[in-house]
Amino acid sequence: MKTRIRILLLMVILTTFAEANAQQRPSFNKSKDILIAQFDSKPDIDDIHAQAALGSMLAHDDLKNVKYYAVAGAIGTQGGRFIDSDALFNMAFGNNWTDADANWSASVNKIKNKVIPILQNGGKVWVQEAGQSDITADWIAEVLKTVNAATVKSNVIVVQHSKWNEDKTTNSDLRYVKNKAKYFAIDDGNAPDGASWGDRGPWGTPEYRNKNKSWINRAKSSPNAKAKQLWIEADRVIQNHNHFPSHSHISSGGVDYSDCAENWWIFEIGAKANNITKFWNRYVTNTTGSNPDPNPPGGGDGGNGGDSCVAVERNGVAAVEAEHFTSQSKTGKRKWYTFDQNNSNGPKPDPDGLHKNGSSEGGYLEILPDTRVTHGDPLNGDNFSNDPGKHAIVNYKVKFSSAGKYFVWVRAYSSGTEDNGVHVGINGTWPESGKRLQWCAGKNQWTWESKQRTGANHCGEAQKIFLNVPSAGVHTISFSMREDGFEMDKFVLSKAYNKPTGTGPAEVLTDCNGDGGGNPPTSAKIKVPGTFEAEAFQSKNGSVKTENTPGSSGKNLGFIKNGDYVDYQVEIASDGTYSLDVMASSAGAGGKIEVLEAGSVVGTINITANGKWHTYKKYSANVSLKAGTKKLRLLFKGGNGFLFNVDKIITKKVGNSGSGSQSKTVTLSPIHDAYLDRNTRHNINMIRIEQAKRSGYLMFDLSSVKGNIQKAELKFTIAGDAGNGNVTVHRGNKNNWTEQNLSKNNKPGKAQSLGSINSNFAVGNTKTVALKTGSITGDKLSLIIEATSGNDFAIASKENAAGKPQLVITYTTTRENNIEENAIKIFPNPVVETINFSSEINIGRVKVFNSIGKLQKDVIFEEGENTLDIKNLSTGYYILKIIDTENKVIAVQKIVKQ
Repeated sequence: MKTRIRILLLMVILTTFAEANAQQRPSFNKSKDILIAQFDSKPDIDDIHAQAALGSMLAHDDLKNVKYYAVAGAIGTQGGRFIDSDALFNMAFGNNWTDADANWSASVNKIKNKVIPILQNGGKVWVQEAGQSDITADWIAEVLKTVNAATVKSNVIVVQHSKWNEDKTTNSDLRYVKNKAKYFAIDDGNAPDGASWGDRGPWGTPEYRNKNKSWINRAKSSPNAKAKQLWIEADRVIQNHNHFPSHSHISSGGVDYSDCAENWWIFEIGAKANNITKFWNRYVTNTTGSNPDPNPPGGGDGGNGGDSCVAVERNGVAAVEAEHFTSQSKTGKRKWYTFDQNNSNGPKPDPDGLHKNGSSEGGYLEILPDTRVTHGDPLNGDNFSNDPGKHAIVNYKVKFSSAGKYFVWVRAYSSGTEDNGVHVGINGTWPESGKRLQWCAGKNQWTWESKQRTGANHCGEAQKIFLNVPSAGVHTISFSMREDGFEMDKFVLSKAYNKPTGTGPAEVLTDCNGDGGGNPPTSAKIKVPGTFEAEAFQSKNGSVKTENTPGSSGKNLGFIKNGDYVDYQVEIASDGTYSLDVMASSAGAGGKIEVLEAGSVVGTINITANGKWHTYKKYSANVSLKAGTKKLRLLFKGGNGFLFNVDKIITKKVGNSGSGSQSKTVTLSPIHDAYLDRNTRHNINMIRIEQAKRSGYLMFDLSSVKGNIQKAELKFTIAGDAGNGNVTVHRGNKNNWTEQNLSKNNKPGKAQSLGSINSNFAVGNTKTVALKTGSITGDKLSLIIEATSGNDFAIASKENAAGKPQLVITYTTTRENNIEENAIKIFPNPVVETINFSSEINIGRVKVFNSIGKLQKDVIFEEGENTLDIKNLSTGYYILKIIDTENKVIAVQKIVKQ
């Protein structure tokens, strides 16, 4: 009997110990830990909502400064179709993600490289297992080659809420992960409170799914700009996927982000978001901690136009270019997209191609996506609206000199029967006389029309489309979608019912910069010689105005017509001849610029058309100027229509080298860095150095150094592994290697010794090695770092956030600091993964826009940084906007991503 009591008591004690032990869990440390968010995205669509939900959480102050890395395609043994959501990953995670569906082994390597430094620095790796554990097993195996098993077991924390995910994991991989890492099975985020089927142990979770349609609608119209963008894109991905499992709450219009129950548990969100209402209020529809809207309604002007001017009515006629809208609204389902010389791509489907040829000013708008092409295609409430103001509203400002009835003529392009209707309204109202503007004749060409579709006449009746303007002054004219795929080039408001011909009357603009709208002119004096922005005028005349340069934070002069001019207040240093280099671009008529000093023409610059509004090149002339402070006028001359755009003006004294040599300092980052462990290459976020075993190799691009090098220093930061001893730096004898192919066969040999350092190398310390300058020549420089004594250590590579290597060079030059000689060099182009920049100017940030002007990446550069990782972008061409440390645009260049 006593034996049985002892056994029973022992069982109670063991059970109590197990329960107490189960309640112990670590907490996420923002300063040291990282979240690895792994989504399978196969075959169910709930992962797409979870990606949007996690992106919304990461934009909130709750998760501020959290380090994270996301994975797409973390699949197991399940069948079905993988759901690509690259754009959503870019929006939610920036460049902190990898696509395992596209390249499993490369993704394993990338995850490993994220995990190892965290573990080596005492942090924990939290795995949100929103998929299967197959990939986790693979990268843990790689990590164990560098990090000891006890650290991995203690500090890799795998969190899984789904029994289904476990069942679809390869059995051996699941056992391996549970054995090698700390594994937490938490309750299923799909299960309602109290449901036994979702109970997986002591760790309860909220139910993060709901069938009510209001949640997705609220997300897509949220005042939280970041969340709104994420959920609109998530919905687009799901609709395009077009597979809705019957068991999914999303199939009935609801939401399912149940995988984010793991985030709720990892970050210990608790009662702040323990149901869907609280989650929505905290992360989706509020604005606390959210990022600014990366794609505000209305976008840019798409070319030579913009929203800072107002179209003006004269003599009873107002003409407006369609792409010169001021704003858009109700863009959740459909949106107006600009197509012009700068933009040729839009969302799909768009079955009828481009129609820029023949359009007025080379640009037009189209409502996309276009899903209803024939009369037999289904109506779904998104591709057709007989009621105005429901979808895709685009707005324009028009200034009227008198009230009255104005007929509305629109120049449109239709190729069928389901892309030939639109609605028009005024001041937020949609009068009956603006509904159902219809086209029947003039297919497959730009055609003017002003007829209203009626029950009696489906092709429309004349003189029934008009707006009653209530008073003189500025009013808002709006168009809204009737049929998707509708294309609009221009519209005319006319008191007389006269059909326009050709491209119609010219657009006339007013209230631009300096006369009632936009940025005011400057009163600052401009120094000559020097460089100044074209928009830095003191006064102007005519339609010329400052406009936003598409795909950029910069500006330029646009809307330039014959007879317009701008005046600048200049301070000319001395009498003499000066070269004036004008950066201009023309998709219009071209023309010339007359330069006037004190009312007299002192020079003429001819501007030829190059077919683009924003591909700037240099046009030059020499002019004779007198010293002193005065007004300098640029008078624009040419034919009809808009002539050209002007970005900036560079002035130099001809035949004068200035004050002699100038001293300049540039800080460069490696374009390649790796190390050889005996003969094995390692291209990770650290470079290991060990006597007779491990050597580091760095390559720098020196093409921006145009002068005599006076001083050179190599700076590096100790990362991951401390040590001590003597370290040497040699110049390599060849530069035909890269960090992807460095080997014992192509590694550079030691040419000249450049410097050395003998020191203790503590983690986090930055060391500086003075280099001999006599052997530093050419466009490329390879450096070899070796230890000749002491203990091994590691330095941060260019991929390491701890502080990449830097080569600081001071040199002398006699050249003027001008835009041409400071041009940014970008290579390689086309590019697969990494862009390198070469420039004397310190780069402050680089913005990457796709072909339709949408921002894809916005990267802040540290001092000396000269590389940009774009491997996660889709193939195609992109526009880089390169901005210096004073927030000035210094280059706009196109790249091709392969």
